[in-house]
Amino acid sequence: MSAIEKVLRENKNISDFRLAEIATKSYELFFVHKKLETVRSTDTVSRRATVYVDHDGARGDSSFAVYASSTEEQLREMVEKAAARAKLVFNQPYTLPEGGKFDAELPSNMKDADKKELACRIADAVYAADDLEGGSINALEIFIYEDAVRVVNSRGIEKTQKKTRVMIE
Repeated sequence: MSAIEKVLRENKNISDFRLAEIATKSYELFFVHKKLETVRSTDTVSRRATVYVDHDGARGDSSFAVYASSTEEQLREMVEKAAARAKLVFNQPYTLPEGGKFDAELPSNMKDADKKELACRIADAVYAADDLEGGSINALEIFIYEDAVRVVNSRGIEKTQKKTRVMIE
């Protein structure tokens, strides 16, 4: 984040910027015909930058993915290309929020739960509801996510939000 932030602050072609970093840890179960086939755990981080360019009485924006492997020169090139794309957008002018550091954790009764136990309880609940005559659940996927989202902008905002969520397919 510090490398892209440095490049963005140095670029005189952009008016403002926003950086978002999403760190996600997951615990995943995959069932086929009620049989557990795969257990997977992931730990990922993704980053996205948005540049804003004020031009011709309008405000344009453009976003791009930021990769940890990007060199400073590649980051400069990505910022320049995004600034050029932003000049093609003619939104009404607006101001980004200013100043402030904020850390929040969304309340969740799943946050401190053992992920394996929670996933198994979810699977039991789904299969207990599988009582439709003539039908059955062919496959079940359970995803338990712990997300930490950090947003920084050119006007001094630094916000971090943590949350735990579950998705079932």
